[in-house]
Order: sequence, then structure tokens, then C-alpha cells
Amino acid sequence: AVDVEMWLAGKIADKFARVEGTAFWSGNGVGQPRGLATYTTAATGDDSRAWGQFEHVVTGANGDFHTTKADPLQDVIGAMRDQYLAGASFAMRREVRTKIRKLKDATSYRYLWEPSVKVVAPDVFNGYAVFTNNDMDSALTTGKQLFLFGNLGVGYLIRDVGGPVFAREDHLYWATQQVGFLAYQFSDAKVIDNTAIKRLQLA
Repeated sequence: AVDVEMWLAGKIADKFARVEGTAFWSGNGVGQPRGLATYTTAATGDDSRAWGQFEHVVTGANGDFHTTKADPLQDVIGAMRDQYLAGASFAMRREVRTKIRKLKDATSYRYLWEPSVKVVAPDVFNGYAVFTNNDMDSALTTGKQLFLFGNLGVGYLIRDVGGPVFAREDHLYWATQQVGFLAYQFSDAKVIDNTAIKRLQLA
């Protein structure tokens, strides 16, 4: 015996999560959230950028990290205002995560990545949690911004109007002895503090 209604609700919830995740990164703001990737960036500090622009830090190498490897990552952290660091984290695609996992310090060749010892806890890099977002770019080419560092709880507001609505509609399909289900959810998002989010650019 299979509870088809419960199974379908779980599948729809998973679909909602994936669609929202993509929209929160690349959505154009028309009938969907405006994604983080759609905001412009500039290599200038918080006091001199236009509102709505993120600051990006360059790696010092075209299409790659600098020869000092982890130094640009420290620069990204250093560009963040102190009051936002407590809730900050990294986000990157799986392929970029693999590259960064291999970074070592220059003296003891110790890996800078700290794998989590718990399934429910995120990995840590330079003391900050790392989350995977496979909607982000992974191409190691000049000008690409392959990962984000920021306090998204401060910088990016997500508003859900209630939870997912899942309704069974028997009467519409009674003639064919079928059952229909309707599912929907209202959600929106946009940047509210561009100083709380930084990007790293391969250049």
C-alpha cells in the first residue's frame, strides 16, 4: 500500500525547493524573485559603490586563483564589515568546492578546508561555513565570479507568503475517475543590504 498523496506532496516540496533555489540565484525579478547573480558588482569599497551593487575582490590571476592561492579568499573576508561576519558563510558550486578543498597553507601544507564531522553540519573554510549551490557558475575563465561570501540573513530578504498549498480536487476529474492535485506557493526575494554580500572574481 502506497499513500500516493503523501508521496506526491513530498515530490512537489522537493520541486519547489529546487525551483526557488534557482530563482534566488538567477531569477530576473519578473514574476519571480530577483536572484543574487543579477546584481552588478564593482571593485570598490562599501562607501563608494552605487546602491544595489556588490563588491567583488579580484584573485590576481586570469581564470584562476592567484599563486598565493588562499590570499584572495582572505581579502574577501577582510572586505566584510565586522558586524556581519558572525553570520557570514561561503556559497559555491560543487566543482569550485572541490578546487578550494585542495588549498593548503604555505608552510605545513595543511589543508585549509575543515570537513564537518556531523552529517547535518556544513563544512568550514577559514572558520566560516560552506554551502553548495549548483546553480552557480563553475567555469574557470577570466571575469567569472565563482563564489559568494556574505551574511545572507542581513543582505538578502526572502519572503514566503504562508507555506506551500496542496489541494486535492476530486470533482474536476470525476467523469474520468481520476484525482487532481493543485500545489502552489508565493515567494519573493531581493537584496536589502548590498554591503553584507561579497563576490570573488577570477581576474
